Amino acid sequence: MPGKTGGDKTVYHVDDPYNDLSEEALLSFWSEEPTKHEGLRQTAPYVRSTLEIPTKETLETGEYDAPSLQRGEVLHVRAIPNRHDDSGSVYLNVTSFVIREPDTLISKSKLRTGDRCPREYYLRYVKRAYPGDKYNSEPYQQSNKFRGDAIHKITEKALVDHEERFYQETWDQDTIDEYCEDVFESEFGFKQALLVLSGAGLDGREHVKSAVGQLFTDSEFLDRIQATTDIETERFLTSEFGYAGRVDIILDGVPYDIKTTRNPGEDLVETHSKQVKLYLFGSS
Repeated sequence: MPGKTGGDKTVYHVDDPYNDLSEEALLSFWSEEPTKHEGLRQTAPYVRSTLEIPTKETLETGEYDAPSLQRGEVLHVRAIPNRHDDSGSVYLNVTSFVIREPDTLISKSKLRTGDRCPREYYLRYVKRAYPGDKYNSEPYQQSNKFRGDAIHKITEKALVDHEERFYQETWDQDTIDEYCEDVFESEFGFKQALLVLSGAGLDGREHVKSAVGQLFTDSEFLDRIQATTDIETERFLTSEFGYAGRVDIILDGVPYDIKTTRNPGEDLVETHSKQVKLYLFGSS
């Protein structure tokens, strides 16, 4: 339908779950830039294409079969509200995101799998016929997982138990090695026994100590810690956005995710960047 503020838009009637509105409420997806209202803007094309929102042309030509959004769906949207002068109807003009059925939580591994291979996602999470790498038991895979888990745990515990050492810059390699040994014993005794039994061995412990030593004495990392007034570790994301997961470290509201991959390629860096953006969104 033509928008009163100029440009075409697709409109859906919506219910007010809180019963705060006595007027009609509508959800607007703008396929064109509104020209008569400075506060409104076109809905992001990726939102309209992902939801298969019909345009004026597709409706007129009959190319549109059925609505993507269904009656009764629960949505979380980012929208700019405005009230129609004549009818008093409230329009929620969608801008940059829509979350469908936010009570259905999705994790970073599901997002990563769906992006990499939709077929694997279907077999793994819909049909539950394929476990993925859940039961990988090769020694090098177990050793890699141990290194990643240990670096995360040691860093998170150190920020909680010994925050002052980061401000005073009193971490040295001997202190770090001793602290790592303490955490190995208290948190990873059983996992280390499994590594020995599997033949993977405990060589990964030295890599953990080296990686933690580089992080704890890194000038940029220390500068960020010292400039922070509020440090959180392992905070679970707000589930209302439909995202399941937790952030490793949050410094004054900014999420940081620890990655232990050696020499990551550009594709992996891009994937991690998207993950941190989701963390920033979900932890707000």
